[in-house]
Amino acid sequence: MIIADSLTLTLYKTLSNTNGLSGADQILYNPGKVARMADAFRFSEKSNPEKSKDKFGIGPIHFSYFGWGYENIVAIHSNT
Repeated sequence: MIIADSLTLTLYKTLSNTNGLSGADQILYNPGKVARMADAFRFSEKSNPEKSKDKFGIGPIHFSYFGWGYENIVAIHSNT
């Protein structure tokens, strides 16, 4: 993670000098977005949710499963 962080900072600075700030943002952002979307679709296919509410819950689970963050998923039951 440290190597990736320093590489990103160096790459961002170099791309900013060459392509400007918005160009550097797009060059670094787009590949990450595509990779995250591919991971999310693959995770969705593996878990195969059938109901709409199950599909809604995949986001936090995917986020936690792939190590992007810690999610504490708690079931909430209504008494009404």
